[in-house]
Amino acid sequence: NEAGSYVTAVPSIVRFGSDLDLWSIARQINRSLGRRRRSGRHLTLLWAWRFICPPSLAMSSKAFGFVERTGPLNVSISNLGRYDFAERIGDWRLSGAQFISAVPSTGYFLATVNTSHNELFWNFTYPDAVVSHGAANSFADGCIQTLLHSIA
Repeated sequence: NEAGSYVTAVPSIVRFGSDLDLWSIARQINRSLGRRRRSGRHLTLLWAWRFICPPSLAMSSKAFGFVERTGPLNVSISNLGRYDFAERIGDWRLSGAQFISAVPSTGYFLATVNTSHNELFWNFTYPDAVVSHGAANSFADGCIQTLLHSIA
């Protein structure tokens, strides 16, 4: 495995709410993605960009205005899973490998999850010009409380 900028959005639309736990939502996402991968439709969003994106910068204000008026269109999570780094490189001892990513233009929050050196890391990214620090903290705290409640 190589760490780097290699991920595209693979959207899943799932049912959620107080009657569904975190693990049933995760299973919905895994089933949806599995079906689309088997049929070769998991990257259709990339193909569709040619129909969605404006043909020039001069013609882009209408498209970005729509996104700003109706957004956010998503809250994203990027789960890198277990990423095993070496414990040492030369004289350096490595620990706590964490990842972050840029928030897509159609969203307001991105959560990046990875497990490295036997620890779980969950980082949240948001555009501070759009989302207040208090709202971002509240969202992140709620996510972590949901996870802790699911584990308990």
